[in-house]
Amino acid sequence: MQTVPMHHHTPTAAHAARPRRIVDLTHTLDEDFPLWPGDPLFRMRRIREAPEFLVHELCFGEHTGTHVDAPLHCVPGGDAVDRIRVDDLLAPLVLVDIADRTASDPDALATPADLAAWESLHGRIPDGALVALITRPARGRPDGKVNPEAPAQPHDDAEVHALTRSLTPDAAGIAHWPGFSREAAEFLVQRRAVVAIGTDAPSIDCGASTAFPAHHAVLGAGRYAVEMLAALRALPPAGATAVVAPLKHRGGSGGPARVLALLD
Repeated sequence: MQTVPMHHHTPTAAHAARPRRIVDLTHTLDEDFPLWPGDPLFRMRRIREAPEFLVHELCFGEHTGTHVDAPLHCVPGGDAVDRIRVDDLLAPLVLVDIADRTASDPDALATPADLAAWESLHGRIPDGALVALITRPARGRPDGKVNPEAPAQPHDDAEVHALTRSLTPDAAGIAHWPGFSREAAEFLVQRRAVVAIGTDAPSIDCGASTAFPAHHAVLGAGRYAVEMLAALRALPPAGATAVVAPLKHRGGSGGPARVLALLD
């Protein structure tokens, strides 16, 4: 996790408009990062034919690391990643925490009741929001509470280890992690006009799902998804703005993304 405080050196209008704090919600990719089964390995090698400058060749799948799913990912004829509206990539960030249920139910689903509980505390989910799930308790904090003003801690790979565990199937060959229920996903796109939903887990659908209803509800409505987000517990449940910057390649079903949260 990287958090960058914003320093104001001169009282210009441009500086006054800058956010007070920026939090990086993006995992760092390397060759050991956990992958969806069957996805191509992440590879990076130096190109020896360019000795004057350091240049690497990168090879990876579209849905590697912190990434965006475009509608085309599961909707034939849907928009590709390069067709996502640029103004939909800047969105109010809503964080819905279901970690209190995941220890006893690794396939827990966020429901409309969870969304109603969030709105009872923070007000109506704003139009154009990115609504993301927090699925894991804070490390060492059973209550899951975090001071959003606390400085960033050194990255200890705990979140990456959690992703690895989630993607490891059990004896029956089934992987387990929480996700959105179909009803919650439909509520968000039909009743709250979100631009996207996201999660810190490998997928917006739970690991045991075979029908992927959240994907079909959200991508089928022309919205996008963001998966494998990092450092969500560094943020308050409401008040941040997400900046989602996926790789822009023509006809792509998605792409790795740098995702930032801005706090005023």
